[in-house]
Amino acid sequence: MTPNRLQLIILAAAVALGLLAWITPFLPPFPLPGWFIGGAIVGPFEHWWYALPDGSRSIFVYDVGTTIGAAFYPVLVIVLFWLWCRPLRRGENSFPRRTPIVAMGAVALSAAYFAASWRYGLEYQGVSLVLTYIGVSVLALLVLWLCWIRARRTSSWWGSLGVHWGLFVWLCVFAFPWLGEMI
Repeated sequence: MTPNRLQLIILAAAVALGLLAWITPFLPPFPLPGWFIGGAIVGPFEHWWYALPDGSRSIFVYDVGTTIGAAFYPVLVIVLFWLWCRPLRRGENSFPRRTPIVAMGAVALSAAYFAASWRYGLEYQGVSLVLTYIGVSVLALLVLWLCWIRARRTSSWWGSLGVHWGLFVWLCVFAFPWLGEMI
């Protein structure tokens, strides 16, 4: 494959991931990273906007500011995926060492998050929903692990791209679901 084609394929995968990151904060399991990263920008902007005198507030400025704040998380996900896949953009088939290390760290953080949020999850979401979130997360990780083994064995560029994309999807959607009060 030509280098330009590799760049376009990874860009398309990154944009698809960004669209997913844009949609998921509004759908179950309401992933925390999307809420907190967007809230870290929208919250201060709204505070500034409401502090303006009444005659100085423009609904257009408010709409633009909150839209930029809400779009920051998907853009961040696109940029991180693009940077993460640098070896793939160069045409390398091998997995970077950082991928399994970061994946294991993220799994440990996700497990710690579920353990710390267990009480809130049971109280506000219910045992069946919390167990469903855990089951889907474990299943996704199992599929990723099997795909990683196969892609490493065959030294497949497409397999490597698929595993990296799947890891980012898991991180964006299933790793840290909202387990607190209803949103």
